[in-house]
Amino acid sequence: MKDIFYKLLIVSLIMFSCSLEPLVFADSPTESAKPYKLPPNIKKYLIDKYANIRDLSSSLIETPHGPKGYIHISGNLTPKNFDLILSAEADSQTRARAVATAFMADEAQFLGIKDLGELQERLIETITAYDGEHTLIKYSRIINGMLYDNAYVDIAIGADNTIKFFSAELVPASPELYKAASNRTLTEEQIRNIIQQDIINSGKNVNEMKFEYISKWLQAAAPYVIYTSKVDFGTGNGKGKLNYVIDAFTGQILKKHKPYRKGVSSRMGRR
Repeated sequence: MKDIFYKLLIVSLIMFSCSLEPLVFADSPTESAKPYKLPPNIKKYLIDKYANIRDLSSSLIETPHGPKGYIHISGNLTPKNFDLILSAEADSQTRARAVATAFMADEAQFLGIKDLGELQERLIETITAYDGEHTLIKYSRIINGMLYDNAYVDIAIGADNTIKFFSAELVPASPELYKAASNRTLTEEQIRNIIQQDIINSGKNVNEMKFEYISKWLQAAAPYVIYTSKVDFGTGNGKGKLNYVIDAFTGQILKKHKPYRKGVSSRMGRR
């Protein structure tokens, strides 16, 4: 009888376990390993969600780790998850932040940004447009405390709590970048010494030299973490200025040149 009982118990447990659904976690390796996919038709995707789109321009291309390029949308867009009743009790900036947050949460997958906490507000101000005052919010993308490449989001919200325009430069972030961002780098003082030694080796006068800035930031390509700096030689024999880009891990000087003329774009400028 005991043998029969145990056999029946084992069969019952097997049948019960087969009926259970497997647990799926959003942050599991299987989920995170899925390559990013743009909607087949970006214009149709957005118009289907937000009927009141006046203008749309995009240079977005699909990469395994997210969209790359520029997108601009204008019109009167209302996020799906924005609570108009609750927001009416708040001031314009609080309402604008709520609208912007709701929109980016709705479109996090489309934007290719898994952690919206990486979008950090750097400016909020009131601007005047043809249809009244808008609240403009500018965000930078910050990963592990470092500014990430040229990635940004600008969003303007009207007094009616609709999005008047959304502009963004999207830069995909690979797992290799996140790993590099968590690794220890050279210190700012070590970078100062590397630059000063390079200037001495070139025969320039360092007596009046000063650093206008030294900044550490992330770029999309290896070595991922770099320092940028601008050096002013003052008025001595080494008169002039130099821009530096330096590998934050090895101290290798990747680029060095005189500052670009005013009005000429430079990705080596202060971030």
